[in-house]
Amino acid sequence: MVAGGRPAELPNPGGVEEIHDVGRALVDAANTVRAREDALRNADRAKDEFLAMLSHELRNPLGALAAAAHLLRLLAPKDETAIRATDIVGRQVQHMTRLVEDLLDVSRVTRGKISLSREPLDLAQAARHVAGEWHASGRLANHEVRLALSPAWVRADAARIEQIVSNLVGNAVKYTPAGGKVTVSVRRDRNAAVLQVRDTGMGMSPELAGQVFDLFVQGDRALDRSLGGLGIGLTLVKRLAELHGGTASAASAGPGEGSLFTVSLPAIEAQAQAPRPAEEPAQRRRHKILLIEDNDDARRTLSTALELGGLCEPGTGAVQSAT
Repeated sequence: MVAGGRPAELPNPGGVEEIHDVGRALVDAANTVRAREDALRNADRAKDEFLAMLSHELRNPLGALAAAAHLLRLLAPKDETAIRATDIVGRQVQHMTRLVEDLLDVSRVTRGKISLSREPLDLAQAARHVAGEWHASGRLANHEVRLALSPAWVRADAARIEQIVSNLVGNAVKYTPAGGKVTVSVRRDRNAAVLQVRDTGMGMSPELAGQVFDLFVQGDRALDRSLGGLGIGLTLVKRLAELHGGTASAASAGPGEGSLFTVSLPAIEAQAQAPRPAEEPAQRRRHKILLIEDNDDARRTLSTALELGGLCEPGTGAVQSAT
């Protein structure tokens, strides 16, 4: 049996030589298929392990770069060229960090090592929060973004839901030329909470729409690869939706006709929201901070950033470093 993972065996053909030859050929073919399936499974497992290792190894230098970028901002350079260079470093480090975090999440999902912290949340509020962050960061400056959000409650991991919304919005912006429209909508549809992101961008062929959620699959991009990305954002959308008991789908009328991405999650009844207590003004207090970091560059830059941020006195030893 090939499906059972065991080598196929030749049944007793009796005394007919032709039947014996045909049977032997079928057994050899079945064993070849089984060997190829085993090789593919091993290669897929090795790929997942490599992605996990690569992501973890990239986090160390990225942590140092992020700390250095923050340090440059704290120094507030006066020269315009230095300011532009600092902004570029900051933006690119953020972009690289998002790529690495997506790689980490994909490896966790594929290996079944991701856990969800579920709680009642309003899907519309989560979408509104993500849109607000994208507006504040300037990443929506070149597009017209419309929100059509009605309350739709789900029991879900808030961080993962925002990741789903962010990846869908990011995909729409990536494949929609400047001046195009992106519409984010949330509604309750019977027993489902439905999130949809529609754009007026490049659209998809029927073939691409059927496989757009597969790992490393991307639409056509310009030769300069200005759109960036690894083709894993939509894979995460589908996997995270499924972990929540939902589904994800894509549709398009064809190339140049825009795209529509839909995520449907099991809905729950609306939850009463307790009023938030008034926030008291934050008071800055000094703390003794122990930095434990095996990357020398990350440890030193973070220590300097803490000093410049006024969380410790320079040269007082308030920040202790340890490897």
